[in-house]
Amino acid sequence: AVVFKIALIAVSAFIAFVTLIALSVGLSILIFYIKHDRCDNGLSMSGGEAAKKILGLYGLDNITVLPSRSLLLGNRYSRRKNSVHLRVRYYRGRSVAALAMGAQKAAFAVLDNEGDKAVKKRARFAPIISFGPIAYIPLVVLGALTDYFFFNAKGFITEIFCGAGTFFYLLSIVFVLLSLRAEKNAQIRAYEILRERNAMSESEMEEVQKRFRIFNFQYVNDALLSVFELVYDAFYSLSLLFMKKEKDRNF
Repeated sequence: AVVFKIALIAVSAFIAFVTLIALSVGLSILIFYIKHDRCDNGLSMSGGEAAKKILGLYGLDNITVLPSRSLLLGNRYSRRKNSVHLRVRYYRGRSVAALAMGAQKAAFAVLDNEGDKAVKKRARFAPIISFGPIAYIPLVVLGALTDYFFFNAKGFITEIFCGAGTFFYLLSIVFVLLSLRAEKNAQIRAYEILRERNAMSESEMEEVQKRFRIFNFQYVNDALLSVFELVYDAFYSLSLLFMKKEKDRNF
């Protein structure tokens, strides 16, 4: 029990340090957005308009572009629904970042139509990526309630459901990292489309590349932070289990 307590304290301190770094990164990105995204892009085109324009150029008018108010799903291309979803600030915004995001998500649809392997693989991962984080808390709550009402709160059912939730959460994080290749392919394709159409000035094209690098950095940063949180949860659960067994043995 003492070993697990020490390990838990060490892991907690490490995760607190990593979380502080992640928050600093998030704050830096927010400051970057506020500083650079106040002005309209040269086309004075919103992210939603850019996405619709690109889809139309490639004969993909059957794919709808919609504003997203989802906290979990956000900006995405959905093959199943034949739609591109953009957060409201990107859908309506006319900054370089809004245009870059709209172009990238439309490029996902273009690549999917062209048979890009990474994008098709990501489409297969999409249900797990979405299900993992959403399923974690309901599974833990369901396990606790089942434990309480049917097994006299012995704890092992809660542990099983908690383990299942952690597994699905971790699986979604792994698939998020594996999907990074598709994200980069869509960014490259979006950049090529904007370049071929001479849609933006050289300085704005450089800004687009900066935005894509920031998107990727934030993407990986958020995924790694989730991994560290899971490590903490695992250590915490193991320490509780170990201490409970020690208590039962002494009793």
